[in-house]
Amino acid sequence: MEDAERRIRALREEADRLEREKQMVDSLPRCPFCGGKPRILEIKPAWGSMNFGGDSEFSVVCKDCGCGTKGYRDKESAVRSWSRRVRQ
Repeated sequence: MEDAERRIRALREEADRLEREKQMVDSLPRCPFCGGKPRILEIKPAWGSMNFGGDSEFSVVCKDCGCGTKGYRDKESAVRSWSRRVRQ
């Protein structure tokens, strides 16, 4: 019984995380250059790179013109950077 409860709790936590992430993406301001819709990209280290198997980076990029932020260690920092850039 405990195993089933653990699985249910893990699924609820994952659902909550996905909902927070969706809200984060939905709240992103449009691109300051073309008005396009941005997206959050996860940048994984390339095979053969010095950081292969290391931490991923996150960036916010416009789907239309391709402008974006630099890579950050977490999604929240990338979103803050994008939002700051748009407001200026």
